[in-house]
Amino acid sequence: MAGDVIQVNYDELTAVAALFGQQGREQTDLVRAVQARAQVLIDGSWEGMGVAAFAAEIHGTVLPAMTRLISALEDAQRVTLDIHALMREAEEEAARPFRGEAYAGDAQQGAVAASEAGAITGPGSIPPPRIYIVNGINSRGNVLGLIGDDDSIELERLIERRGYDPRQVVSTPAIYGRPPLGDLNLDGTNLSGTNFGGWLSPADWITGAAAGGVNLVTSAGATIANAGSQAWSSLYGSAEVWNEYAAGEHGRYTQQTYNFVQRDLANNPLLPNQQVILMGHSGGGAVVDDLAGMIERKTGADVSAVVTLGSPISNYDVAGRYAEQVVDLQHRFDFVGKSYIRSDESRYALPLAMMSAPTPVQGVLRAVGLEQTLWRSVDDS
Repeated sequence: MAGDVIQVNYDELTAVAALFGQQGREQTDLVRAVQARAQVLIDGSWEGMGVAAFAAEIHGTVLPAMTRLISALEDAQRVTLDIHALMREAEEEAARPFRGEAYAGDAQQGAVAASEAGAITGPGSIPPPRIYIVNGINSRGNVLGLIGDDDSIELERLIERRGYDPRQVVSTPAIYGRPPLGDLNLDGTNLSGTNFGGWLSPADWITGAAAGGVNLVTSAGATIANAGSQAWSSLYGSAEVWNEYAAGEHGRYTQQTYNFVQRDLANNPLLPNQQVILMGHSGGGAVVDDLAGMIERKTGADVSAVVTLGSPISNYDVAGRYAEQVVDLQHRFDFVGKSYIRSDESRYALPLAMMSAPTPVQGVLRAVGLEQTLWRSVDDS
């Protein structure tokens, strides 16, 4: 009796997986929006049992349910991609006798394990690397229910949409958080005058003009405050990036990220011959440079490449001692993310130059706590 015939449309499976991924991203954005708006109500002038009940419902029922939906969509995407890979493998296996080849199961051991990484490998071949993504400055923290900030998650999903196995792309916990007052998003007032009409029309004119003046002033003030907040956040983040670069393997974020990667490698061991790629976005470049050596020496994993994405500061001298390739990717119009600092020597040359800067510049350095770090770099030399 003939068996069932199963026909697979791989393009449709890929499209379905991409749709699951898109829905997951949209739900993630929705969760962030709901959380932000709910928090405004909870932290506002609303008082009493109502706000307590509302907060309990939002945090105890609504947001957890939405997070579970996001996890289900991500699982659906992974399962769909697994089906795609498994059916491809089955077709290849069934076609081997007709091409005069032996079954893969007879020719080699471990093909099943390799297929779990999203690829069919032969003896001595190299499975796709495990990719770890490190975020840059001005982070708003981990995306709700996930590990990694919004930029890391977006990059992770971009790689997955290009067909990479989602299990081999890992965002590390968010670092470089925004400082206090570094995330203002103020709006001006929206006052209106009275509308009495009749013999009180002059009062309407006066109050209308006054309201318009207040709106104009508060709108301008909100714009200035928001711009100042962004500038302060960027300056603070830049100081933290320098701290990581100057501290090397002892940097706070470098240590934190290494601990996560070490645990992930222990819980999800690499396949035979599988390597690691480290990707650092913006300020993350000052973390992945030192991370390469730490991973190779302490875990035994082979770091094949360090990739920086628009990172103005990253120690390629250190990274190049371990990674086979060190690559920088940047947009041609991104002048902030240009390759300004790439060597060991810059740790000592730049502090000396900055310490001879005009007094106002040194005042800014002192305000963000960077001056001591610069002097430590000189002392260490």
